[in-house]
Amino acid sequence: MTRDRWLMLAGTATALVLGVAAIGWARGGVAPTVSQWPDSAPPPSAGLLRRLAESADAFRSGRVVYLVAQDSGYYNVAGGFYSRDSALALVRANGPTWHAYPTQTSPDPYGADGSVQVILPGCYKDTRTTRWICPTRDSSGALLPVMRLRDVLRIEVTFVQGGGKRTTVRMEPQNAGATIYTLQDFDRFIVPYYTRVLGPAYAARQREELMSFVRRSFSDSARAPH
Repeated sequence: MTRDRWLMLAGTATALVLGVAAIGWARGGVAPTVSQWPDSAPPPSAGLLRRLAESADAFRSGRVVYLVAQDSGYYNVAGGFYSRDSALALVRANGPTWHAYPTQTSPDPYGADGSVQVILPGCYKDTRTTRWICPTRDSSGALLPVMRLRDVLRIEVTFVQGGGKRTTVRMEPQNAGATIYTLQDFDRFIVPYYTRVLGPAYAARQREELMSFVRRSFSDSARAPH
């Protein structure tokens, strides 16, 4: 690779870091930034930097986290580690297109030491008013309190259909950041997010996969005995 090419990539990466930093200040915090490139890896592209910043935002510890990510395609992120050795072990297991990017995360704005992580009690968007309902109330009308993430063992969402059929979905609290229940909200919130972070082609593919699942579900339901 020529020196000019290296400089162009480094300039693009620097511009993205500054752009992400501006967004972080607008949110009231310090934006995640890649502190250095991994050995033997070129500076991250604009798309990879966006992906790393979005992934690092989930940690919010104020510490450096080693994000294991693929440097091509849709920039898949396999995980984040506070230990460099743990990250490099996953890099070696995944293959040559994967690298561990040390990324400085922003501190948690809700706890001075970055340790206070809470789960909101099921905030949701009212499709009639398009406003978010938060905090929510239980069946008696009492406001539901927030819960510390470390105190929640699992999240269970139960759907009750006509005839009393109940379907329960179980989620890990550490990984369940948001849930979407309608195609309209998928288009409003998830598609723009994927388009911004991973590009329009990825967003279109995710939506088509979802629509294929919906059509398949309707087809299976029509064939099932009633």
